[in-house]
Amino acid sequence: MPLVWRKAPDISVTLVGSHMPDAVKQLSCDRVHTVGYVPDVIDIYERCLLSVAPLRYGAGVKGKVLEAFAAGIPCVMTSCAAEGVMVDGPLRELVGDSPEAIAQKILALHADRQLAASMSEAGQTMIRDHYAAPVVDNAIAAALAVSASS
Repeated sequence: MPLVWRKAPDISVTLVGSHMPDAVKQLSCDRVHTVGYVPDVIDIYERCLLSVAPLRYGAGVKGKVLEAFAAGIPCVMTSCAAEGVMVDGPLRELVGDSPEAIAQKILALHADRQLAASMSEAGQTMIRDHYAAPVVDNAIAAALAVSASS
């Protein structure tokens, strides 16, 4: 965020997550809101333009990325956060691995609300096409059919 604030000091950040360390909680100020654990992030997403998932490690599909897209907000993310998520086409523009790249993407979405809206739409399309319940149900049924015939 210091890189973002150099160009746009009015942008605030809300930090959400369980088991938030005291060192992170102490960052709270006018433009850093530390929330910690919330049972449902949808209330937070309703007040945000975008989500950021700067993950450095992890495995599998990252629920926080899918949740953001499903809620209709773009998610700026590292390659690690994008693993297992269908970030094709325009959504690839949301992936960056350096602090500078992530800051640039945050600034671009804040500066261009049409860009943010188009990324939001692309994210919701991706969720509908690849992660909606009927799509997942069909994939599971197909996997079980292959397993049963083996």
